[in-house]
Amino acid sequence: MEQDSSNYQASYRRLATLAVVLSLALVPLSGLGAAQQAGNQTAAGNQSFVAIQGDECTPISSFSDNQSAVEYYDYRLPAEFSGNPYANATGSAFGSEGTIDLQEPNGSVVFLYTDTTDDSTYLVFVNGQEANNESTGGAATFEITGLPEDGNWTVRDDDYNDTTSVDNWNVTDTTTTVDWIWSDAATDGGVYSDIDNDTNVTVEPAFNEDAELFGQNGNGTVDSWQVLSNESDNVSRTDLELNESLQIAGGTCEDPADGATDDTDTNETASVTFDDQETDGTSVTVQNVTVPEDGYVAIHNDSLLDGDAVGSVVGVSEYLEAGSYDNLTVELFDVPGTDFNESELTENETLIAMPHEETSGNETYDFISSNGTEDGPFTDDGEAVTDDANVTVVNETEDTNETETPEDNETETPAEDDEGPVIPFPT
Repeated sequence: MEQDSSNYQASYRRLATLAVVLSLALVPLSGLGAAQQAGNQTAAGNQSFVAIQGDECTPISSFSDNQSAVEYYDYRLPAEFSGNPYANATGSAFGSEGTIDLQEPNGSVVFLYTDTTDDSTYLVFVNGQEANNESTGGAATFEITGLPEDGNWTVRDDDYNDTTSVDNWNVTDTTTTVDWIWSDAATDGGVYSDIDNDTNVTVEPAFNEDAELFGQNGNGTVDSWQVLSNESDNVSRTDLELNESLQIAGGTCEDPADGATDDTDTNETASVTFDDQETDGTSVTVQNVTVPEDGYVAIHNDSLLDGDAVGSVVGVSEYLEAGSYDNLTVELFDVPGTDFNESELTENETLIAMPHEETSGNETYDFISSNGTEDGPFTDDGEAVTDDANVTVVNETEDTNETETPEDNETETPAEDDEGPVIPFPT
């Protein structure tokens, strides 16, 4: 009969919790705790690192000790799993006993650790807290990209050969997707090696209901996500947004590693590419759009050139989170706040693509219903960011031999330009 993973692990952990608490109370501080108390933990060599989330950049210092990352994390498994390559010692914790001082009940933490015997630095993730009954478990899915090619997962918590091991690890050379689920008074996590000044790792988090394994082992929730920094005699904790990506990069906030982006310094201007194309009249394709903040791409007809910014909108994309998008389909004549007499284009037109910013906070395009006061366009030097395209309507049901080709003097083709028409908008 298959064992229930939560009951199986919990039975070990209940026995271990009292022992761990007693050992912390009765035995003099050692390892991490002693080093922090003495204030002798130092950053690794001349390396410097930053944590970047949104427009916030935080310098972080590595914790350090003269022991390997496996010893430092101190992942414990029962005796029947003694051959596990990630476990440091036999124990009933199914988790990290070496990082208890840094762990957060009902939370997730990320930090750097340096083994001073060889100055090797590691990226450490820990979810939950061992031996704390106020830590009620949780679930998380992390998609981690940009991992050093020469590195590896020195510790995988949990990853052991048994039906009770429910975490999923999908590992390639530089990308890992891991689904964690942990029960009360327990941890999940991992340690990755070969972190240096050229590091630029991105973590896309999904906690609680958004995590792949949520609800499969209790209903504990994650309330906080923090990046930790060693500040000599104390631990600096920076709260992170649970639903936003995080970058851990070498360098400084002024000069991060190649590829690291601090939104306050880069990608502040939207851009759009809208090429000439054929359509059946119901939708168009925007070849590329970048929105530095959440927003939309609106499609305007040429009445925009006469100053009708609101009435010229004939299409709008779905809600877009900040980022870049390729080959984005935009449906026409389906715009919140507008009723149209037509449902599709019936003749060739010049259309204009314009990125708009979400400003109302409701993830609905309100530019029309607010008469242009909400969800307005991104601007550059006071002008709306645009690109225009000649859109040709093709009726697929007609015989191509019967399709009338306009004479040269019937269609005026605008001169090619890398940018769209100049549309002045107040900043």
